[in-house]
Amino acid sequence: MLATNAADQASCVAPFLRADQRAQPPEPDHATSLGVVARGTSVTVYGRWYYSGPCQDKGPTAGARPPAATVSLVLKTSDGHAVTMTSATPKGPDASFAATVTIPAGAAPGKAKISDGRGNYVSVVVAGE
Repeated sequence: MLATNAADQASCVAPFLRADQRAQPPEPDHATSLGVVARGTSVTVYGRWYYSGPCQDKGPTAGARPPAATVSLVLKTSDGHAVTMTSATPKGPDASFAATVTIPAGAAPGKAKISDGRGNYVSVVVAGE
């Protein structure tokens, strides 16, 4: 959802994470979810609009803005532990990525988040034994 001004320039848009390949940001305050996932299971998280610089611009000038070098994906578990899972490399004109990560064998069961360190996340529930 981009707002445009009189000069037909796209406004700045924030990057986002999803649990599916849809090319739209999730609804505000409604992160997408991977559901219940067993420890040791690999899952894929999708990101889009991860441009370098302070403004995530998409529009006529987007080609001049390269994708961010990397995006760290961190699992924050129900007991408060944070584990860096991988670094994704955004590519292409929409600065997107698909990153496959494995839920650690030692992750605490319960509600967790896979986040990008920028306030975006995908919800997951780590299954107990």
